[in-house]
This record gives sequence, C-alpha cells and structure tokens, in this order.
Amino acid sequence: MKETNDYNMMSGAFIFDALDRAALDYIRKESGLDAVIVTQYANVEFQRQLCDATFRVECSNFQQVFKSFHCQATMRD
Repeated sequence: MKETNDYNMMSGAFIFDALDRAALDYIRKESGLDAVIVTQYANVEFQRQLCDATFRVECSNFQQVFKSFHCQATMRD
C-alpha cells in the first residue's frame, strides 16, 4: 500500500490502517484478550488532509457489548 496519494497527501487507506491497528491494540489491552480480533465496522470521518506521516493516534471510550468491542480512535498531527 502506498502511504501517499497522487497529491502527495497521506492516503485514506494508510490513515484507516493506522487507526485500525491502534484500535485493535487498545481493545486487546483493555479487554485482556489474547485472541484474534477483527474489525467488523468502522466509520472514518476526515476533518482535513494529512500531509505528513508524523501523527499520533489516541484511543478512548472502550465498551464491550457481549462479544463485540467498541472504541474511538482519533488521529492527531
């Protein structure tokens, strides 16, 4: 996967991948599970373009509903 798109901005796929990986790590830590966890649903809202690979991802609002886990991942540059 390319990190940047044709306009030299970070691609949406790259952004989603970074958010998804951070969320899965956060859920594993919060739930105490050492199992395979996969993403069933994601809603990504782009506030503005990301032009640099220098960013941090913050996860919060962990919830467990039966066998489903939910959290919010926010990318900040």
